[in-house]
Amino acid sequence: MRILLIEDDEAMATTIVQHFLKQRYLVNTAGKSETGLELAEAYEYDLIVLDVGLPDLDGISVCRQLRAQGHQMPILLLTAHQSSHERVLGLDAGADDYLVKPFDLEELLARVRALLRRQSQVLPPVITYGELHLDPSAKEFTYQNHTLRLTPKEYQLLELFVMNPRRVFSRAVVLDRLWSVDEFPSEETVTAHVKSLRQRLKAVGAPATLIETVYGLGYRLSAAPSSQRSNPSRVGMPPATSASLPPPSDDRTQQAITSIQAIWLKFKDGFLTQVKRLEEVGVAVQSNQLTPELLHRAKQDAHKLAGSLGTFGHETGSQLAQEIEAILQSEATLQATSAHFLELVQTLFQELKRQPTIAPYSESVEAIPSPYTLPTNAKLHVLLIDDDTQLTERIELEAARWNWYVQVAPHPEAARTLLSQHRPDVILLDLTFPDSAEDGLSLLDQLTHQMPNLPILIFTGRGSLNDRIEAARLGGRAFLQKPAALDQIFDAVTRVMEQAQINDGRVMIVDDDPVILETIRNLLTPWGLSITSLTEPEQFWDVLAITRPDLLILDIEMPKINGIQLCQVVRNDPQWAELPILILSAHTDSETRRQVFTVGADDYVQKPIVEPELVVRVMNRIERSQLHQQLVKRLSQAQAQAQTQAQMTAPTEQSP
Repeated sequence: MRILLIEDDEAMATTIVQHFLKQRYLVNTAGKSETGLELAEAYEYDLIVLDVGLPDLDGISVCRQLRAQGHQMPILLLTAHQSSHERVLGLDAGADDYLVKPFDLEELLARVRALLRRQSQVLPPVITYGELHLDPSAKEFTYQNHTLRLTPKEYQLLELFVMNPRRVFSRAVVLDRLWSVDEFPSEETVTAHVKSLRQRLKAVGAPATLIETVYGLGYRLSAAPSSQRSNPSRVGMPPATSASLPPPSDDRTQQAITSIQAIWLKFKDGFLTQVKRLEEVGVAVQSNQLTPELLHRAKQDAHKLAGSLGTFGHETGSQLAQEIEAILQSEATLQATSAHFLELVQTLFQELKRQPTIAPYSESVEAIPSPYTLPTNAKLHVLLIDDDTQLTERIELEAARWNWYVQVAPHPEAARTLLSQHRPDVILLDLTFPDSAEDGLSLLDQLTHQMPNLPILIFTGRGSLNDRIEAARLGGRAFLQKPAALDQIFDAVTRVMEQAQINDGRVMIVDDDPVILETIRNLLTPWGLSITSLTEPEQFWDVLAITRPDLLILDIEMPKINGIQLCQVVRNDPQWAELPILILSAHTDSETRRQVFTVGADDYVQKPIVEPELVVRVMNRIERSQLHQQLVKRLSQAQAQAQTQAQMTAPTEQSP
């Protein structure tokens, strides 16, 4: 069960969290209402515990806002006031229960359990997937009215598949989802449970292919008839997001444009308000009424506008905001150029009144890797670029046994034609084409720029060190020299696909600009990434420990604590020292870049954000991070197994 605690009293919050953790609840905390609302938007919670006396927006107003946004989870209000009037206000605002401070922690836990039980009663009576039925309240599966007798782990495994239909789960992801951190099973444990579950299903008449193996990738449910398939979402909860079931990849351009336009409409009035505040600064300067607070707020507004507007197609607006920000850095400059400052602000205001032109990404959209999807008639789509007819026929014949779909292009020109029609999952590329003026290395260079996350294996008779170095430099994922046995080829493809697939990547973004946070969330969520956004750097360490991300995205310029300082904190902690960090900034000077990399950041992205560039950088960093984690895990398992084996084979001391 996931609980959100919104409480500004640190001591109280710590005490409550400790008791919740003892009950095995997963708890997220927020010290301000704004953070709480953002977390509620980002995650599906089973319960929210909400303090009424919050410093920025009172808990009753937060409750009203949550209900207005359509959130249906139970809400328990906490308050130091005992008046019945406030209790009525809270319940009228949509709260489900009310507890007065000071309270007994056992009573709090009892009320939480009662609310969670009530929430569990709104689960749909039956979830249907073809002939397979799940009754969540009874914790029972049936197939054609035959009850499945399952162990707890088998039940959890089948529930995972049913609640995420058509999604492929690798063995590593299944381990992370279904086994606790204090258990140390190997990936073979998952294989054994899948085998056992298939036997249980077969015993009640289910086909052996109901749980299918996507070779080299993992497991998923086979397709059920659409007329018999139901939505496994909870009643009253949002439908499954694109993070759990990626959208089709053939409409990426329009989807991205529509998403950005929607965000623009949402925040347009806020942008205009920021520009109005900048105008107030110019007027205050001319009337000698400028205050430090007004100037400080203006700097923040200009900086956010400079970083955000270009993302929405307002390139001119972003440039104007940068000029305004530069003037605001010096009060003397502002005094001397107040008339010009006001002119820039007015021009910016007029710029934002027009509808932004968000053009298709044209060539750059191809640089965004498609979310991993399998063709409906095959488990893997391979593009083989090779003019050796006998070899390609042998590979096609063997691929049919694996249920892989192979397309053959005898030269680079034919390959481009096929790529314009369908995107494969992997490419096997020869380097020599006697009948073409182009060789494989030039095609590799082009493809890795246009489709940087598309795995490309070199399969060639050329094997010089220079060829190997150049292929690796241009982005080749593996190098196979002809002749090679078919099992070597298929093993190499499988290994590369395992490395290329990103499993439930988690990204944590820290930026005080909600526009940037929502923009990045909308860009990254369709790629199967789980996004945690945070506007308050003071909450950073707690949220980091809870979410355990694969990648950090930090803005440089934030109030109180900036991104440079957060980067230093992460690098100084042994547990997080290897965590990839990407820095965002609207600053373009070389000194800022020097600082970023000096403190240990891995990458730097300049605002305004170029969407394809950000997606590619994020996906690449997460892939490297997860490969490193897999390597460390395998080494640990190997060491543990070696130690166990040594203990088993060590001679036993004999008593005298």
